[in-house]
Amino acid sequence: MTEEAVFNYLKSTNRPYSANDIHGNLQSYGKKDITKALESLVEKEKILTKTYGKQSIYFINQDCFTEVKDDDLKQIEENIKVLYTEYEKLSMDLNEKKAEVSRRKEVLPLEEINKKLTSLNAEIKDLQAKIETCSANKVDSSLLKESQEKHAKMKKEANKRKRITKDAFNMILENYEGTKKSLLEELDIDIS
Repeated sequence: MTEEAVFNYLKSTNRPYSANDIHGNLQSYGKKDITKALESLVEKEKILTKTYGKQSIYFINQDCFTEVKDDDLKQIEENIKVLYTEYEKLSMDLNEKKAEVSRRKEVLPLEEINKKLTSLNAEIKDLQAKIETCSANKVDSSLLKESQEKHAKMKKEANKRKRITKDAFNMILENYEGTKKSLLEELDIDIS
Protein backbone atom coordinates (compact mmCIF):
# COMPACT_ATOMS: atom_id res chain seq x y z
CA MET A 1 0.00 0.00 0.00
CA THR A 2 2.85 2.40 0.81
CA GLU A 3 4.53 1.45 -2.44
CA GLU A 4 1.40 2.28 -4.42
CA ALA A 5 0.98 5.64 -2.61
CA VAL A 6 4.62 6.62 -3.25
CA PHE A 7 4.39 5.60 -6.91
CA ASN A 8 1.13 7.52 -7.42
CA TYR A 9 2.62 10.57 -5.68
CA LEU A 10 5.75 10.59 -7.85
CA LYS A 11 3.67 9.98 -10.98
CA SER A 12 1.20 12.78 -10.22
CA THR A 13 3.93 15.33 -9.42
CA ASN A 14 6.39 14.08 -12.11
CA ARG A 15 9.42 15.70 -10.51
CA PRO A 16 12.42 14.48 -8.48
CA TYR A 17 12.28 14.18 -4.69
CA SER A 18 14.56 12.95 -1.93
CA ALA A 19 13.26 10.34 0.53
CA ASN A 20 12.92 13.08 3.18
CA ASP A 21 10.82 15.24 0.83
CA ILE A 22 8.53 12.33 0.02
CA HIS A 23 8.17 11.52 3.73
CA GLY A 24 7.37 15.19 4.45
CA ASN A 25 4.70 15.24 1.76
CA LEU A 26 3.24 11.82 2.65
CA GLN A 27 3.20 12.14 6.41
CA SER A 28 0.66 9.35 6.91
CA TYR A 29 3.42 6.79 6.21
CA GLY A 30 6.57 6.13 8.22
CA LYS A 31 10.03 6.96 6.92
CA LYS A 32 11.15 3.31 6.95
CA ASP A 33 8.07 2.27 4.95
CA ILE A 34 8.70 4.99 2.39
CA THR A 35 12.39 4.03 2.08
CA LYS A 36 11.46 0.34 1.55
CA ALA A 37 8.81 1.32 -1.00
CA LEU A 38 11.33 3.48 -2.89
CA GLU A 39 13.90 0.66 -2.98
CA SER A 40 11.25 -1.79 -4.18
CA LEU A 41 10.09 0.59 -6.93
CA VAL A 42 13.71 1.12 -8.05
CA GLU A 43 14.17 -2.67 -8.30
CA LYS A 44 10.98 -2.93 -10.39
CA GLU A 45 12.27 -0.02 -12.52
CA LYS A 46 9.08 1.93 -12.01
CA ILE A 47 11.16 4.81 -10.62
CA LEU A 48 14.78 5.81 -11.12
CA THR A 49 17.34 7.10 -8.64
CA LYS A 50 20.43 9.25 -8.83
CA THR A 51 22.84 9.68 -5.96
CA TYR A 52 24.51 13.00 -5.25
CA GLY A 53 27.02 12.56 -2.44
CA LYS A 54 25.11 10.93 0.42
CA GLN A 55 21.65 11.84 -0.83
CA SER A 56 19.57 9.93 -3.35
CA ILE A 57 17.00 11.59 -5.57
CA TYR A 58 14.01 9.57 -6.82
CA PHE A 59 11.91 10.31 -9.88
CA ILE A 60 9.35 8.52 -12.00
CA ASN A 61 10.51 6.46 -14.96
CA GLN A 62 9.26 8.42 -17.96
CA ASP A 63 8.57 5.19 -19.85
CA CYS A 64 5.44 4.62 -17.75
CA PHE A 65 3.84 7.65 -19.39
CA THR A 66 2.12 7.09 -22.70
CA GLU A 67 3.49 9.00 -25.63
CA VAL A 68 1.34 11.94 -26.58
CA LYS A 69 0.51 12.28 -30.27
CA ASP A 70 0.52 15.57 -32.16
CA ASP A 71 -3.23 15.39 -32.67
CA ASP A 72 -3.72 14.95 -28.91
CA LEU A 73 -1.44 17.93 -28.25
CA LYS A 74 -3.40 20.07 -30.69
CA GLN A 75 -6.65 19.01 -29.05
CA ILE A 76 -5.24 19.85 -25.62
CA GLU A 77 -4.04 23.26 -26.87
CA GLU A 78 -7.49 23.98 -28.32
CA ASN A 79 -9.08 22.98 -25.02
CA ILE A 80 -6.68 25.31 -23.22
CA LYS A 81 -7.63 28.18 -25.54
CA VAL A 82 -11.34 27.54 -25.00
CA LEU A 83 -10.88 27.32 -21.24
CA TYR A 84 -8.72 30.47 -21.22
CA THR A 85 -11.36 32.38 -23.21
CA GLU A 86 -14.00 31.19 -20.78
CA TYR A 87 -11.76 32.20 -17.88
CA GLU A 88 -11.32 35.70 -19.30
CA LYS A 89 -15.08 36.03 -19.81
CA LEU A 90 -15.79 34.87 -16.26
CA SER A 91 -13.09 37.18 -14.94
CA MET A 92 -14.68 40.14 -16.73
CA ASP A 93 -18.11 39.13 -15.38
CA LEU A 94 -16.63 38.95 -11.89
CA ASN A 95 -15.11 42.43 -12.22
CA GLU A 96 -18.45 43.80 -13.45
CA LYS A 97 -20.24 42.19 -10.51
CA LYS A 98 -17.68 43.61 -8.07
CA ALA A 99 -18.14 47.07 -9.60
CA GLU A 100 -21.92 46.73 -9.33
CA VAL A 101 -21.63 45.68 -5.68
CA SER A 102 -19.41 48.68 -4.90
CA ARG A 103 -21.86 51.01 -6.71
CA ARG A 104 -24.73 49.57 -4.71
CA LYS A 105 -22.82 50.09 -1.48
CA GLU A 106 -22.49 53.79 -2.37
CA VAL A 107 -26.25 54.17 -2.78
CA LEU A 108 -27.98 55.47 0.33
CA PRO A 109 -30.42 53.19 2.12
CA LEU A 110 -34.13 53.91 1.62
CA GLU A 111 -34.60 55.28 5.17
CA GLU A 112 -31.83 57.86 4.66
CA ILE A 113 -33.23 58.85 1.27
CA ASN A 114 -36.67 59.38 2.84
CA LYS A 115 -35.16 61.50 5.66
CA LYS A 116 -33.24 63.59 3.14
CA LEU A 117 -36.36 63.99 0.98
CA THR A 118 -38.37 65.14 4.00
CA SER A 119 -35.74 67.73 4.97
CA LEU A 120 -35.49 68.98 1.37
CA ASN A 121 -39.30 69.31 1.15
CA ALA A 122 -39.27 71.36 4.39
CA GLU A 123 -36.51 73.57 2.97
CA ILE A 124 -38.52 74.07 -0.24
CA LYS A 125 -41.57 75.15 1.79
CA ASP A 126 -39.45 77.65 3.75
CA LEU A 127 -38.01 79.10 0.54
CA GLN A 128 -41.45 79.34 -1.04
CA ALA A 129 -42.70 81.23 2.04
CA LYS A 130 -39.77 83.65 1.72
CA ILE A 131 -40.52 84.15 -1.98
CA GLU A 132 -44.18 84.91 -1.18
CA THR A 133 -43.11 87.38 1.53
CA CYS A 134 -40.70 89.09 -0.85
CA SER A 135 -43.22 89.24 -3.67
CA ALA A 136 -45.80 90.77 -1.29
CA ASN A 137 -43.33 93.54 -0.39
CA LYS A 138 -42.72 94.75 -3.92
CA VAL A 139 -40.47 97.74 -4.41
CA ASP A 140 -41.73 100.54 -6.61
CA SER A 141 -39.74 100.50 -9.88
CA SER A 142 -39.23 104.30 -9.86
CA LEU A 143 -37.90 104.11 -6.28
CA LEU A 144 -35.57 101.26 -7.27
CA LYS A 145 -34.27 103.18 -10.29
CA GLU A 146 -33.69 106.29 -8.15
CA SER A 147 -31.77 104.22 -5.58
CA GLN A 148 -29.60 102.66 -8.27
CA GLU A 149 -28.77 106.09 -9.73
CA LYS A 150 -27.83 107.45 -6.27
CA HIS A 151 -25.65 104.40 -5.67
CA ALA A 152 -23.85 104.86 -9.02
CA LYS A 153 -23.28 108.57 -8.25
CA MET A 154 -21.89 107.80 -4.77
CA LYS A 155 -19.60 105.09 -6.16
CA LYS A 156 -18.27 107.50 -8.79
CA GLU A 157 -17.61 110.15 -6.11
CA ALA A 158 -15.88 107.58 -3.85
CA ASN A 159 -13.58 106.48 -6.70
CA LYS A 160 -12.75 110.13 -7.50
CA ARG A 161 -11.82 110.82 -3.84
CA LYS A 162 -9.78 107.63 -3.66
CA ARG A 163 -7.80 108.69 -6.74
CA ILE A 164 -7.16 112.16 -5.23
CA THR A 165 -6.01 110.53 -1.98
CA LYS A 166 -3.56 108.26 -3.81
CA ASP A 167 -2.15 111.18 -5.79
CA ALA A 168 -1.64 113.20 -2.59
CA PHE A 169 -0.04 110.22 -0.88
CA ASN A 170 2.35 109.66 -3.81
CA MET A 171 3.39 113.37 -3.65
CA ILE A 172 4.17 113.02 0.04
CA LEU A 173 6.01 109.76 -0.62
CA GLU A 174 8.34 111.47 -3.15
CA ASN A 175 9.87 113.60 -0.40
CA TYR A 176 9.63 110.96 2.36
CA GLU A 177 12.86 109.18 3.30
CA GLY A 178 11.31 105.82 4.31
CA THR A 179 9.35 103.24 2.40
CA LYS A 180 5.70 103.38 1.42
CA LYS A 181 4.89 100.70 3.97
CA SER A 182 6.54 102.57 6.84
CA LEU A 183 4.69 105.79 5.89
CA LEU A 184 1.37 103.94 5.83
CA GLU A 185 2.08 102.49 9.27
CA GLU A 186 3.18 105.88 10.65
CA LEU A 187 0.03 107.58 9.39
CA ASP A 188 -2.12 104.56 10.28
CA ILE A 189 -4.04 104.61 7.00
CA ASP A 190 -5.04 102.10 4.37
CA ILE A 191 -5.25 103.06 0.70
CA SER A 192 -5.95 99.91 -1.21
